Amino acid sequence: MTEKEYLLRIREYLHDPEGKVWNDDELTKMLAQAAETYSKDTGIFRGRFYFMVNSDGSFNLPKDFASFVAWWNLSGKHINAISATEVSRYYGDFSSVEGDAEFCYEDLDSIGKARLCPNPYAKQDVKNYQPDSFGLIPLSGYGIPLHGQEYGLPTVIYKFNSCGDAVYIRTEEFERIPDYIALIYHVVYQAYTIDSDFQNTNKADLYYSQYKRRIAHFGQIKAMVSSVKNGGRYY
Repeated sequence: MTEKEYLLRIREYLHDPEGKVWNDDELTKMLAQAAETYSKDTGIFRGRFYFMVNSDGSFNLPKDFASFVAWWNLSGKHINAISATEVSRYYGDFSSVEGDAEFCYEDLDSIGKARLCPNPYAKQDVKNYQPDSFGLIPLSGYGIPLHGQEYGLPTVIYKFNSCGDAVYIRTEEFERIPDYIALIYHVVYQAYTIDSDFQNTNKADLYYSQYKRRIAHFGQIKAMVSSVKNGGRYY
């Protein structure tokens, strides 16, 4: 369903076809929030990436990152998600200790970043090779060539040995979420929750309960597999 179609349906539920109460920008932001909440609540949209850390143990999270599922270090052992306050209970010098990562916590100084403890920076590896020249080769699809040229002579090839990999719940775009009714319910819930002359807690509670009913079966699925997912089969 497109954004235009969503807004049309949402306005039908809100009885505001001409946008006299809620403008399009407000509803679009609510729709994006509904998609993020739906992604987190259901956990059905997954992503995976390999990461390398900076010298301080920090790394950038994917832009569509919603929440943590499972992370592994170089030794294949699980990295546990934890808060900065909790990690200090395990390592008093958690910001400077080095070794195989055991914990991952949010970087409070930089939005969109996380840190590993112990810091595995010294264990990750970057090797470079000087290949023999075999003439011009196509570079398109293999990175960003110099000066925007599609052909070039490679002089150095870098091989990165990451310090771990991760599976995470990602935020899906609302246009790609099949259960559009759940998103509409959540947007209407948000609209009636806003502190304004049109705030209506009874209607807000009604639509939020309808939203929860739409996603209830996902909670049942997660409960059934929670006892066996340590083997990695359900990531």
